[in-house]
Amino acid sequence: MDKDFSRIVKDGQTFVLVPENVYEHLREDAEMLADIQAYDEAKGRGEEVFPRELGIELSEAAHAGKSLVPIWRKYRGLSQTALAEASGVSRAYLSEIENSKKPGSVEALKRISTALRIDLDDLVQG
Repeated sequence: MDKDFSRIVKDGQTFVLVPENVYEHLREDAEMLADIQAYDEAKGRGEEVFPRELGIELSEAAHAGKSLVPIWRKYRGLSQTALAEASGVSRAYLSEIENSKKPGSVEALKRISTALRIDLDDLVQG
């Protein structure tokens, strides 16, 4: 396979020319390897890691201007009632936040984020 690639020397340094599709494949593999290494390092530090699908769902909701609270709540396996009780926020107010009828006060969002075991920044769309 090595013979399939051309080599050039420029300023005393050897370069290998590869077809663009091969380059793209190698770049994607390198990105995947970096992701795997970052995951392994985070797990090694005892950090919580989240599935890719959760990130996609959060990103899509944020882009659509929707509340991120119900996504996190469902990810944690909580009902609205359970989250309301754990956070000390009324179920009615939580429902309004989840349905984007109210943005939620900073204090309410802090309580909700604490109950969900996430940072406040994870609930606030930037």
